[in-house]
Amino acid sequence: MFAEGEKISNVSALVSEKYNVDKSAIEEILASYVNNETPIYTIFKSQNIQFPKNVLVDCSRISSDKKNSYSHKRSVRLNEYLDREVDLETDRIKTAPRSLLYMITQKCRTKCNYCYADILRKNTGLSIEQIRHFILDAKNAGVEYIDIIGGEIFCHEKWDEILSLLVELDMCPSYISTKIPLTEDEVVRLKHTGFNGQFQISLDSTDSDKLSKIICAPLDYFNRMKNFIYHLTRYDFNPQINTVLTSVNTSLADMDSLYEFISTIDQVAYWEIRVPEVSIYNLTSYLKTRPSRKVLIECLEYVRKTIVPKSKFEILVSDSALHTNLRCYDENCTTFPGGSCGALKENMFILPDGKVSICEQLYWLNDFIIGDVKYQSIQEIWSSEKATNLYDNVISLYKKSEICSRCSSLQWCAKNKRKCWVKILKAYNTMSINHPDPRCIYAPRLDKDYLTYSNK
Repeated sequence: MFAEGEKISNVSALVSEKYNVDKSAIEEILASYVNNETPIYTIFKSQNIQFPKNVLVDCSRISSDKKNSYSHKRSVRLNEYLDREVDLETDRIKTAPRSLLYMITQKCRTKCNYCYADILRKNTGLSIEQIRHFILDAKNAGVEYIDIIGGEIFCHEKWDEILSLLVELDMCPSYISTKIPLTEDEVVRLKHTGFNGQFQISLDSTDSDKLSKIICAPLDYFNRMKNFIYHLTRYDFNPQINTVLTSVNTSLADMDSLYEFISTIDQVAYWEIRVPEVSIYNLTSYLKTRPSRKVLIECLEYVRKTIVPKSKFEILVSDSALHTNLRCYDENCTTFPGGSCGALKENMFILPDGKVSICEQLYWLNDFIIGDVKYQSIQEIWSSEKATNLYDNVISLYKKSEICSRCSSLQWCAKNKRKCWVKILKAYNTMSINHPDPRCIYAPRLDKDYLTYSNK
């Protein structure tokens, strides 16, 4: 919420007085950002900038309980910012990241066919004292919050200690995700930590045989999951359900069955249905479980046209893998179209042994390890030469013979964060950082396209 309790007319008057702009023009602009049901786009320096739904929220329409559930947000008064110089050029926080993503353990109790994690590397996890040390260091450096992931976070024997510390320091994770059906006692432990962020449950089917094939779940898994969800809602958590589509669970009957079950959940936040994406570390398993483009399109069209219109809760469809174009060029753009890379802009990834990577999916690849919290402070790692060079995508990263080092668009590409290291590694199955992004017209041809779905 922005300027809680203020009327748009009052805010507009302040802006009008400060910048000598017509008050009605300010009101008209702000009105389009209040309770907007669809994303809003604007252009700044030839860049298309997107704002999400509900940029500004009418606080009178929100219950006090809902207000208290928001994490990492505070009411902001316009007078705090009117006399500040606004920097629209620098897009990276210099002293420390805004947030950290901490993989507290590699341990897991399922074996998902679509898993993208590097789960085979052996390592020694941090002690609880080392974890406490780097969390306190992050707090002192100005890090706002720390998200935690696994493996399965509930496989870490001190998960509630870690979570309680983050809540105590006002660094509560924005979300937690699990596939483990917790017992009521474990849900009570979760409640006692004070965590009040989003709780995501991964559920790919209601059919025990299919769950066995997709994630190697035991036959009683679904019944245990139902009990777990019941306990979550009983203790005032609002679960969101995440489903990954595979060759096993894409029938229309699968979608109907999942929808009918989710409809019985009190306080469900939303249901997200995702298209699987290739892993750098688990290609064989991914190819076995990958559905065809035709099957995916039929399944998602059915969800959009039949299930979404009747649903009383929000349903999200994440199908970007169906729309990624490779080796392309946009006449209206200096370089290839598509999303930009957010690595090191305001986040770092901490591995279970304390090593720090620039991105969750790059794990222990040496080219992308920028430090170690056992021996360095968060500020030292964030501002290190290697971290800065990777963020700036400097020419010294490349061999002189490589395409990127000779490209006239390199500076523009680097400034606008066009290059995605993860896509490069997935496309070419190489640990080299010298290749162009596979979306670029100058990228080598792919023998097999694992990043997108062919029309076959």
